[in-house]
Amino acid sequence: MPRHCSAVGCKSRDTKDIRKSGITFHRLPKKGNPRRTTWIINSRRKGPEGKGQWDPQSGFIYFCSKHFTPDSFELSGVSGYRRLKDDAIPAVFEIQPHERGNDGKCATKQRGRPRNVDKHIRHYYPPMVVQVKPRIRYSSKTMEGNQQKVEANIVLLGAESVGKSALTVRFLTRRFIGEYGDIESIYSHTDKIDGRDICFNIWDSLCPQNGQESGYISDRQLQWADGYILVYSICDRASFNVVRQQVQCIRQAKQKLSNTAQIIIVGNKRDLQHRRTVSSEEGRLLALSTDCGFFEVSAAETYHGVLMVFHELFELIREARALKKGPAGFKGIVRSMSAVFGRKRTE
Repeated sequence: MPRHCSAVGCKSRDTKDIRKSGITFHRLPKKGNPRRTTWIINSRRKGPEGKGQWDPQSGFIYFCSKHFTPDSFELSGVSGYRRLKDDAIPAVFEIQPHERGNDGKCATKQRGRPRNVDKHIRHYYPPMVVQVKPRIRYSSKTMEGNQQKVEANIVLLGAESVGKSALTVRFLTRRFIGEYGDIESIYSHTDKIDGRDICFNIWDSLCPQNGQESGYISDRQLQWADGYILVYSICDRASFNVVRQQVQCIRQAKQKLSNTAQIIIVGNKRDLQHRRTVSSEEGRLLALSTDCGFFEVSAAETYHGVLMVFHELFELIREARALKKGPAGFKGIVRSMSAVFGRKRTE
């Protein structure tokens, strides 16, 4: 009997065709491994008769690779074998009908968390992560119309209570939700730009904790991101200073990693002009001096301003990718022409 995925609603089976599509299967950690509990909780699967926590007794429980984020894998060995990282956890699961409210929208009773969230959003609960996934699934290589799938990994950074989660959820759902718990979240959302479907992978990060410096950014975020949205509150100068530190941290990392990650600085809470402590000019000057984009928005008041932030960052990412490919392509043409003319001279 072929292996099958144990995630609720997933129909993946370990067949020849499935393996050709690039899907792999990964066994639930053994009892005694601390990751086992996280895998089980993340799956949100219930025990017998739908009661209690699922506690599988079999030693042959698997989850397929569709339930792991892309950065959960690494290439190993000379052949470039794609293996699951030792600390990876499954984090991408469909919300089932019984987990929705009567109106078909996800409902949660946790205090300080959004109660009505778009049906395509799913939440991880600590120590889990959150992810949005549309129900329409595309091939990992192509999308409708044989267009190549375009993805952008975006990290939102900033101090506490500046509106990072509010900006993210506003972009995803067009709704404003004002209160959130301390949840680190990753969302996946497909939007259309210039007629093409673009997949935004959005990491809504927590502010630095446990004695970390205010401008701290993890190595994992620095390696994962194609672009950053650095958020401060126009009513909180300390949060503006955090953004200043984070810009410098990203710039230093870019030199070490030789990546082309783009940055947009966002001043949020523009509707609270009577409490403003950071002027628009200061935000613009910081962006100009560090070669970043800049917006001032109000997540509470408008959706379109937030939409522009994400779309503009994608345009910057797309331009950076094109420039990165350009020189290599040009050099290749030069080498080819040199080889042709060199051959003629020798003949």
